[in-house]
Amino acid sequence: FAAALSGLAARGHACDYFASPTGAGTGTLVAPFKIAAFWKVAQPGKTLCLLDGVYSGKDSMIDPPDNLKGVAGSPIAVKALNDGKVLIHGQRWLQPIYLYRNDWFVIEGINACCSAPSSGGDGSGVDLSGANNNIVRRVVAWDAPLERNAIVFSAHRSTGNLFEDVAGFGTGRKIFEFSYRGDSVTVRRAWGRWEGSVQTGPKMVYSLAYNNYRTLCENCIGTWSGTKMPDKYTLLNPDLSPVKDATGNP
Repeated sequence: FAAALSGLAARGHACDYFASPTGAGTGTLVAPFKIAAFWKVAQPGKTLCLLDGVYSGKDSMIDPPDNLKGVAGSPIAVKALNDGKVLIHGQRWLQPIYLYRNDWFVIEGINACCSAPSSGGDGSGVDLSGANNNIVRRVVAWDAPLERNAIVFSAHRSTGNLFEDVAGFGTGRKIFEFSYRGDSVTVRRAWGRWEGSVQTGPKMVYSLAYNNYRTLCENCIGTWSGTKMPDKYTLLNPDLSPVKDATGNP
């Protein structure tokens, strides 16, 4: 999927600042900084372009400060300079893309994988929480925590978000979930595949209606595979305790 996206030219907003996996400069093309440095200068209408590479570590996640917001018509944008050539890697201890109370953002052309549990335990790789009117476009994400009540793409306590030309797959109880007043979400041209989870509860590719309203899923394909299920495992509750049968055995 990254290869498919990489053939697309970078589109949309012009670049105001640049970041790289090892950046230590001032945010120019020849002296990029790390993603975290952008938040100090980010404001409506500004765009951060990410140079090719694998981004890891706390200063390289797309995790803006709470309440940093763009405005209608002038979003804050973070995009890959070359679609599909940027990977935000959570390394199982960070969330790659986490918008919390951040409105009017655009995230484009980025791959994200290997998230860790969030403070709420869901561990989404692309997590919009209390974040409104955002666009996630040409993003591929995979592998939320196998053992957690984890989601690859999620939106909750928010409204008006768009997921467009996206793909999600791998581990996690669900691949796409919009819940608990994750309202008025549009998913357009999406592909998903569930591959494994040892968490109790239903498993699914698209969870569109879970205490939320007005979800629209256009041209969405969902597939199913147990590719990443371990040969032997203990089914777990949300608190990670073993699920027990009627006799009290795991």
